[in-house]
Amino acid sequence: MIFQQERRIGGDGWMTTGPEYQLYDAIPYPHICHVQTHPDRLATLAWLRGIEPAPANCCRVLDLGCGSGINSIAMAELLPESRFVGIDRAEHQIWSGREIIDVLGLENVTLHHGDFCEIDANWGKFDYILVHGVYSWVGRDVRDTIMRLCRDHLNPHGIAYISYNTYPGWHAIGMLREMMRYHTRALDDPYDRSQQALELLDFLADAVVRENPAFGRFVNHYLTYIRKKLARVGSEQATLLLYDELADVNEPVYIHAFLEHAAQYGLQYVTESDMASTLALNLEPTVAEHLQQLARTMGEYEQYLDFVRCRMFRETLLCHDTLTLRRQLTPDVLERCCLASPARLLTGVADTPIPLALTFVSDDGARLVTDHGFSQAAMMCLIDLWPQAVPFDTLCEQAQSRLLTKEMGHLADDQTEYDRAVLRATLLKGFCCSSNLVQLSLMPPAICTTISERPRARRLARWQAHHGPIVTNLYHEDVRLEAVRQRLLCYLDGKHTLDDVQRKFPELATGDLLAQHLAGIARSALLVG
Repeated sequence: MIFQQERRIGGDGWMTTGPEYQLYDAIPYPHICHVQTHPDRLATLAWLRGIEPAPANCCRVLDLGCGSGINSIAMAELLPESRFVGIDRAEHQIWSGREIIDVLGLENVTLHHGDFCEIDANWGKFDYILVHGVYSWVGRDVRDTIMRLCRDHLNPHGIAYISYNTYPGWHAIGMLREMMRYHTRALDDPYDRSQQALELLDFLADAVVRENPAFGRFVNHYLTYIRKKLARVGSEQATLLLYDELADVNEPVYIHAFLEHAAQYGLQYVTESDMASTLALNLEPTVAEHLQQLARTMGEYEQYLDFVRCRMFRETLLCHDTLTLRRQLTPDVLERCCLASPARLLTGVADTPIPLALTFVSDDGARLVTDHGFSQAAMMCLIDLWPQAVPFDTLCEQAQSRLLTKEMGHLADDQTEYDRAVLRATLLKGFCCSSNLVQLSLMPPAICTTISERPRARRLARWQAHHGPIVTNLYHEDVRLEAVRQRLLCYLDGKHTLDDVQRKFPELATGDLLAQHLAGIARSALLVG
């Protein structure tokens, strides 16, 4: 089972009436953002599939089951011309989100306390509808309501994002969930339930491997996955486990059943928020070929792919079935995109099969190997520019300049269409391997990477840093800050000079400690111009 491919942080949306709903309102779901729901992310994926989506900086977004609304609030701060509307039944969480909105002075985001069924024609149409952590945690009637709202309230070129647990992966995980629920059945305190459930997993990971090695390996993989997920939310780990793994309602579905449900409401499959996870490029050639033979439709292909990978979670994009989609990606789509790369050059690679090739690797282990000098120069430019993104034409100019200065070890001829074509193909291959190798966007955020005389971090991040170490960067990603950077970030409001900062933090006066920490904050995509 490929736990590391899943980025499930769900359960923050919708609870039925009764004790569990009351618990959800009393103990908020962790205040975290979901990069995969950002309008620019959704717009870029839609564009790759042949849809002309609404631009991220001028769109309407509906967040069903928004919790505290922090996900919409973070996007609204950076997209002032767009409008965000959230709805959730947890009154306490809605009021919490409204307080944050007031602190930040935002006027383009509204949070409603109420039921999905209250949404009517007066709410209007939306370019993007977000349903994160809801679909698998509600009954069939609410699932029907979700699909109906997507059908009735999506603009003609609109995109709906829905996350949910999937079979066959959840058949195996369901066993562990049942064990944890049995072990905690007599506990009333929710924090005790979470702690005891985690301790049971620790016990099983140690004990089962001795009695049943195959199952023991699975339990250990799952425990590693759970701990990695919990580490993301720091002090709110108990609530994450409580809602994601121990909730009374948790109904996974097969992808084919989900798509059949969507089709009943005139909706069709577009792709996954992590497009690379669905592409044949990440499969062994013989496996990919066999899948193509088995599947007659895109839906069947995705289902057989889930069988192969034992997938347990999906983040699916849907659109109206009246749209004609581009199923085959071609390199020319990159001409309109901006590109970025958090990858690094892998040095000392002795087994590269291609002479003079360079290998670029991402944090998730994906690799891109190329011996094309122009592509090598472009990738080096992207690495140096990170976290900034640049248009394709600008990247070509910078790569050519890098070659002409002999920085890559050889002098290049004038840029040719052949070089551009090879570069497009190389970058698309990188994107198809992993978005951590090559990132594509239609409208990337304006990120400042140089330290100005009066450095300024985004307002939300400064507010978050006052309350804990986890902040949201300009890419809508959650970033965990070490203690000194957390305190430093609170002070970067654009009003204080570097000298002011130095006086405020005398412990950073030694050597270039202040410069190093400021550079780290900039590298984390937290500074605005």
